[in-house]
Amino acid sequence: MPFVDLSGNLAQERDSTVTSFLEQESCQPFNLTQGPPIRVHLVKLEEDRHLLVLTAHHIIVDGLSMSLIIQEMGAFYSAACQRITCQLEPPLQFRDYVGWQTLQTTEMAAQEAYWLDKFAESIPVLNLPTDHLYPPIRSYRGNRQTVRLKALLCQNLKALSRKQGCTAFMTFLSAYTIWLYRITGQNDILVGIPVAGRNLEGRDNLVGYCTHLLPIQTHIAGPEIFLAYLKTIRGILLDAYEHQDYPFANLINQLNLPRQSSHTPLVSVTFNLDKPSELPKLFELEVEWFSQPLHFTAFDLSINLTDIGDELVLDCDYNTDLFNATTIERFVEHFQVLLEGIVSNPTQSLSQLPLLTETEQQQLIAWNQTETDYPVDKTIVDLFQEQVDKTPSNLAVVFEGQSLTYQALNF
Repeated sequence: MPFVDLSGNLAQERDSTVTSFLEQESCQPFNLTQGPPIRVHLVKLEEDRHLLVLTAHHIIVDGLSMSLIIQEMGAFYSAACQRITCQLEPPLQFRDYVGWQTLQTTEMAAQEAYWLDKFAESIPVLNLPTDHLYPPIRSYRGNRQTVRLKALLCQNLKALSRKQGCTAFMTFLSAYTIWLYRITGQNDILVGIPVAGRNLEGRDNLVGYCTHLLPIQTHIAGPEIFLAYLKTIRGILLDAYEHQDYPFANLINQLNLPRQSSHTPLVSVTFNLDKPSELPKLFELEVEWFSQPLHFTAFDLSINLTDIGDELVLDCDYNTDLFNATTIERFVEHFQVLLEGIVSNPTQSLSQLPLLTETEQQQLIAWNQTETDYPVDKTIVDLFQEQVDKTPSNLAVVFEGQSLTYQALNF
């Protein structure tokens, strides 16, 4: 395992070096023809403070797998420190998972029919209000903006969810799709949500890329109230979860969608709400997560919420070829305003839920202050003649490539 010693550096220099190292490591590609598709580094920051960096290709792991690897590394480390044998349950092999998928012929056929029927008539394409045109070839360059939602707001939204017999995930997904409806003006919204893809015995010890997306499609009518729409989303999600084993990649192939190098197939935005991974137990060591910089994203726009108890951390990942940071900052503010509006009045129609911040509302009022004084003793003809006398050569009208000056128009 490569070892990097930065303990001799000054604090500011060390922090800068760590940031640079993590950025380079996260952007370093894997050679899949040689392997291994995982790298581990140990960085010494101080005498009693180290940074363990794990980087893996998505072809072999998903989030649950990486968490399992870290937990088992902790178990082996703790056992070695105590000079005891580490006893772990035999892992389920990925080939067993593939075999399980292959054997589910009847069930998979039913699930395939379910998803194909969902997209039999039409497939909505989300037209996001981007700052830039889509490049001919997608680059996957990305960035992230992070905010903490207010504790009281989170508590109120969770209470609303419980009262309506829904999970917090259902409520926040409802809000996300409403927000997309409002910023795009489209009634048909399609969002991808991740599922573990591990509905088989022994799944808790499985390492591999099993996570896939469920494409959740919903139709939004502006006059509908939020509480009614929340129940609709609840039904859509429960139905989708009953058919969650069908691989997203298979659906893409079966739909035979035309591939575009500038767009992702079927799903362009995603949503998730989850709890943070459990910290590994390392013998007599204090452990905390260290956030790694994000420089890529698979989708145009993604909202990821992490439940940390009384609060929720919102990560908004976005494609930097499409969006400016200031636009994403405004998007996140609007989403928070929408959440506040839902808590304040959940019986309000979807088209009337607030979206603009107080500052933006005041700006709109200011822009619409168009009153001006004008002489009451003159007609419009008199005022036009005065303008002709002042600026006879200035353009007065332009239409379909033709133009007239004030003097020509007055002729």
